[in-house]
Amino acid sequence: MNYSLKQLKVFVTVAQEKSFSRAGERIGLSQSAVSHSVKELENHTGVRLLDRTTREVVLTDAGLQLALRLERLLDELNSTLRDTGRMGQQLSGKVRVAASQTISAHLIPQCMLKAIAAIQIFSLSCTIVRSSG
Repeated sequence: MNYSLKQLKVFVTVAQEKSFSRAGERIGLSQSAVSHSVKELENHTGVRLLDRTTREVVLTDAGLQLALRLERLLDELNSTLRDTGRMGQQLSGKVRVAASQTISAHLIPQCMLKAIAAIQIFSLSCTIVRSSG
């Protein structure tokens, strides 16, 4: 089980385009490189994923199931990588504030709103403590 991410993306693109040449144009590979990549994937899985004709490429039942699942997984992977990249560029973290009842009633809500607007905080909590006096 040694599939490359590129191989899986190539297969999904062929499934979407229903053509080796159009898939190749879309992802910047030659038609023969696309065909070879899909053939390797079929050899690895031991299942025919596509029926090839001179005019079009038709997904087999197994190919359709694989393409649908891979599309979702690749979308999720891309989304995860995008979100991770954003995290590295933003200030974020956890802020905890403890305040007396007097301050918490008036000052803390305003401060919390300003802090949330200024930096995207993942977690902000406020604990109100009773004055011991």
